[in-house]
Amino acid sequence: MSTDNSKSNEKKRASRPGRKLRIFSYLMGLFIGLLLVVPMCRTTGIEFSPVRFQSREFTLYRIPGTNLSFLPTFYSNPTSIHAAPEILGHLQTFSQYEIWHTAGSNSYGGDSFPAKLLLDAIQRKNAEADPYWGVWSLKNPKRASILWPIIQSMAMANLYHEIPETLRFAEGIQAPDDQFQKALLTEIHAIVQKRQALFPTTNPPPKNLDTTSEGIPDWSDVQAWLQKNPIPLE
Repeated sequence: MSTDNSKSNEKKRASRPGRKLRIFSYLMGLFIGLLLVVPMCRTTGIEFSPVRFQSREFTLYRIPGTNLSFLPTFYSNPTSIHAAPEILGHLQTFSQYEIWHTAGSNSYGGDSFPAKLLLDAIQRKNAEADPYWGVWSLKNPKRASILWPIIQSMAMANLYHEIPETLRFAEGIQAPDDQFQKALLTEIHAIVQKRQALFPTTNPPPKNLDTTSEGIPDWSDVQAWLQKNPIPLE
């Protein structure tokens, strides 16, 4: 009887190293697999705040080929972009409002996100390597005080596609300063309505990160913006 028990104990002791080895091999395989797979799931990029004209970097991990994230999104601290003080000084303050739009990503979208249109515009340099719109704002302080709050509100309403044309129009307006706001808003209304006529079905039911980052507005929100920013009668 005792002989049988001792043989059984010897078999158990002999099997333990093999079991531990299998567990160790499994854990090492899992670890190596994660080292290989996780970098493939990693997406980094930059977001732009139309409220404060700041940027921040983000990192997320999602299953390849899907939008399903398996870890929380990690954000860096917001930093000021290279915008001229002559622009930043005219922005409105919204202390309780927070919104971020994707401006670039190392995965799908790349640098084609609409928010980058504004990001590039306000960081534009002239031939002397000075901030183009900073110099313009310094030379046209009255117009700058009108232009930049409007540009800011357009970005907050996700009207990025209309901003480059608006800026081109603003720098070419020949009207006197007291007619600048009316001429500018008249042009913006025309630009927005033309786009709505070209893309009448661009009205996604869900509001999510993808639709806002891709510059797809809800036309009811656009109409609300136009009503909030009417063309002056005089």
